[in-house]
Formats: sequence, C-alpha cells, structure tokens
Amino acid sequence: MRRIGWAKAVAVGVVALSAAGCTSHPTDGASTTPAPSGAPSTSATAAAPSTPQASASPSATASSVATPSDGPSASPSPSASASVSAQPRATVDVTVTRFGVVDGQFLVGGVVDGVAEDGGTCTATLTSGGETVTLTGAGAMSASTTGCGEGLQIDAARVSGTWSLTLAYVSGDAEGTSAAVEVDVP
Repeated sequence: MRRIGWAKAVAVGVVALSAAGCTSHPTDGASTTPAPSGAPSTSATAAAPSTPQASASPSATASSVATPSDGPSASPSPSASASVSAQPRATVDVTVTRFGVVDGQFLVGGVVDGVAEDGGTCTATLTSGGETVTLTGAGAMSASTTGCGEGLQIDAARVSGTWSLTLAYVSGDAEGTSAAVEVDVP
C-alpha cells in the first residue's frame, strides 16, 4: 500500500470513530462514550497497536460499547396503580342433579350448562338455622357441560337434619348458582 493510501485509511477510521461519538486519549488508548442521563456509564478499552498495520483495503474498527439493553432498562415500568380490566364472566345455569347418603357420606352432584371446561370450582353450600357447611371440588369437563361432584361430600352424621342446598360454579370465564333445594339428611 502506498503511503498516501495508508493515510487515507487512517483518516477514514478517525472520521468514522469521531462520528460515532468516540474520542481518543493519547495517554491511555481508551475510548469512551458518554452515558445517557440516568443510565449507568460504561466504557470499553482497547489497546491501540504501536505501529500501523498495512492492509489491502482501508477499514475502520469500532470499539464495543454497552447499549442500554445490556444493562438496566431505562424505559418506564408500569405503576402499581395501573390495572387491567377483566372481561366479565358469562352467567351459566347450574343445577343440582343428585344428593344423598352413600356409605355414611352425604354426596352432592350437579351440572353446569353453558360451559364445558376443566379447572373451575364447584361449591355446595348447606345452610340450616345459623349454621353453614361448604363443600368445594373441581369442575370436570364433559362433552358439552361441566360436571360437579368431585370433593362434594361430607360425613352424613355431621349434617343430619334439614338443610337448604345450593351449588355454585366459578371459573375465569363463567359463574352461576343453582336454585336452593331442601334436603333431609338422615
């Protein structure tokens, strides 16, 4: 490479680094970039060769400088007061389809029309006078409905007498409560 070609390559490299916001310090060979206000400052150091190296074509090498994505984000985060509005739940029909005593256990079962899904919660509530007994279980998907029955049982001796029974279903998408049914538990 001719001497004038090497000088052009150095000049192109200096202009490119200057345009990128880099400055050179002759005493330490470090290049720095000012950090944006409020962001941590980062600098990268690269040792400069003591003698220029000749190459077949002029090129400029940029130093590696940390970007805001390499460190803590400068973008604002949502505040605690921000809220996401939930979709209203669909109202579904819940029906008590069975109840009775089997092997000393009072059992409750029902069906939820209008939704077929797993993961919702079925709650049977027995009330008599000032006493309330709550039984909770998972809804189970069937072909076109959701069934309630799993976990809806209690020792019959604990609930003997006349009770008002309701069955409720709640999920992320649906909710509903049956009409009250009067039950006599021996």
